[in-house]
Amino acid sequence: AYHDGILKALTKADNVRSALIELDWWASAGPDAVGEGRMAFGALFEVEGRMLALTPALGALLSQPILAAAHRDTGLAGGAAAHVDVVDGLLRLWLLPGALDAEWIALNLPGGRAAIVPSVHCLRANSRSFDRSWLINVEVDASRVEPIIVPADAYARAVDEARVAVAFESLGACDAMLESAIRHAA
Repeated sequence: AYHDGILKALTKADNVRSALIELDWWASAGPDAVGEGRMAFGALFEVEGRMLALTPALGALLSQPILAAAHRDTGLAGGAAAHVDVVDGLLRLWLLPGALDAEWIALNLPGGRAAIVPSVHCLRANSRSFDRSWLINVEVDASRVEPIIVPADAYARAVDEARVAVAFESLGACDAMLESAIRHAA
């Protein structure tokens, strides 16, 4: 039932962010969900993998503890950087899908540090990634970044949740490949 509802929402919505908002995914199945909400959490990522869909859910999940520590709105208001480099006073970020549509980008920096930056200050940069819809390269002036102190256990929990999400995504992708192989063999 969860899978069908999520699939329907993702395929009929104008964009995946509005689909997640329509599903009220963050409130009902976000990182603090229990019981049935945990099933919906897994179902979203499984459907993503099956459809090869890119939603802002994973980035929102990883940004949550940093935005909470900064006393900013959490949920789909946040996006996350998958990788950060510092070159000549510029931060070069690899953003997860949907991050540029978020209000804030959360940065997990080397040495256990964290920061946030308004997404409006992120300027697209050339990308050599194979799939430019998956990793978005941007540059940010380091002076625009606001350092944040995040409890280590809070970020560790978000990373654990993200690993579970990626496992569900992989399961969905594997199911889709198996179904395709069966159709091809028939």
